[in-house]
Amino acid sequence: RLYLQHWMCVSETGFLIHPQVPLSKQNLKVADAACGIGEVTWLVDLAKKVPAASRLDDFDISNAHCTPREWLPQNISLNVLDASAPLPEDLAGKYDIVHVGRIVLFIPNGDPSNLLGNFVTTAQ
Repeated sequence: RLYLQHWMCVSETGFLIHPQVPLSKQNLKVADAACGIGEVTWLVDLAKKVPAASRLDDFDISNAHCTPREWLPQNISLNVLDASAPLPEDLAGKYDIVHVGRIVLFIPNGDPSNLLGNFVTTAQ
């Protein structure tokens, strides 16, 4: 189901990331938050479009159902993180792009302010 949603979004918009967002930066750092129980399709597709030295970090509340690490490109890392809790300080200002495509499914009590605040702090 999650792959189908991903495919429909890309098919409908015609892009993975808006074309005005530059992807050619060396050492690009991208976070994919609340990716959907280890569903890393978006990052796997992105890995094909960015320099090999890019860092692509997947974050989810659990890695119990993640895609096996050996099936993924080497520049993708799988990380456990509760995005509704205060984020570790080392994530502040770390990423060029923060993707939150599936976060709408996990907004506690219908109030996205805490989650959005956390994600804003991770962007450069």
